[in-house]
Amino acid sequence: MEKTYVNLAMMDWADQWPSSLALSNSNPEPFSLDELSEITGEDWHHLPLEHMDYQSAAGDLTLRSAMVDHLYPNHSADDLIACAGAQEALYVAFNALLKPGDHVVTFTPAFEPLLMMPKMLGARITTLPLTPENNWQIDFEVLTAALQDDAQLLVINFPHNPTGSHIDESTLNRIMELCQEHGVKLISDEVFRGLESSPSQRLPAAASLSQQAISIGVLSKAFALPACRVGWILCQDQALRKKMITIKNHLSICISGLDANCMKRLLPHSESLLKRSVDIIETNRSHLKQWLSTQGRMQSTAGTASATCFVQMPEAQTFCRKLADEKGLLLVPGHGFATDLSGFRLALGYRAFSDHMKSWSTFLT
Repeated sequence: MEKTYVNLAMMDWADQWPSSLALSNSNPEPFSLDELSEITGEDWHHLPLEHMDYQSAAGDLTLRSAMVDHLYPNHSADDLIACAGAQEALYVAFNALLKPGDHVVTFTPAFEPLLMMPKMLGARITTLPLTPENNWQIDFEVLTAALQDDAQLLVINFPHNPTGSHIDESTLNRIMELCQEHGVKLISDEVFRGLESSPSQRLPAAASLSQQAISIGVLSKAFALPACRVGWILCQDQALRKKMITIKNHLSICISGLDANCMKRLLPHSESLLKRSVDIIETNRSHLKQWLSTQGRMQSTAGTASATCFVQMPEAQTFCRKLADEKGLLLVPGHGFATDLSGFRLALGYRAFSDHMKSWSTFLT
């Protein structure tokens, strides 16, 4: 039976007059910044906050307009939904698209929720392995066969977590063509978009290429701002967008106004924010490549994007456990990414990376 989400009657009613003055709200009048400052004895006016009231369910219009201006210039604000992080965005998208028994195709290694969320909804999951021998690239013969097996949804994640691999635009177009040919919807997890080694590698958002596609973004990953809990869904299909907003009304309802206003102030500097992280990642990727050349036990097929790579080694889970116990350094082994490959995800985006490698060298001798 298909899961049905019914929009709240009060939301349906209020949505007819979005600019009206609300006289039925259940909360007391939100504090003004002047009032907060007077009561607490602290000055609250330094906050990037215009008011303490609710945001709209889809997200503040000025925020969404700024997002399309700086991130998705070929879209309108009505193609976006602002969410409380990427996890909520994924949850909303999966629940809008899937019913029990649907067939979902995705890849491993993977960020686990890309598999677990559809599984919890009763979907049948086919996982296609990306392998270091194939430079973590898609085997299209295998993918085509999987999509032909009555698939309803394909899930991709490029730049890829955890391997840092990427695809080019012709590969993305080939994926889109396959989805179109077989009537398959697409969720594209694009939370690392912007961390490519070169800006020329940045792909268009999948949702820009087809109404059958949904793109997911977030501030916490590529923009390195996890304290600001803003994720988003990009979708041209307005009927599907309306369904997703209905589902979201049963979750966070809206994002934090403080987060929304932080993001508005940051968006004009988005390319500078991304470049700072890319510079750190590229420096560390170079250090890692040099260091691995001296190690017999570890190897990594270095990616060209994202803030992580996947390091292979024998008995990786034992190594990760001992490193945490004895050095207080935490690595997540392969089973945390739905793969049997013996290895671990390694963060490349921290300035202390070289110091961590020195700890490993001591540990391995």
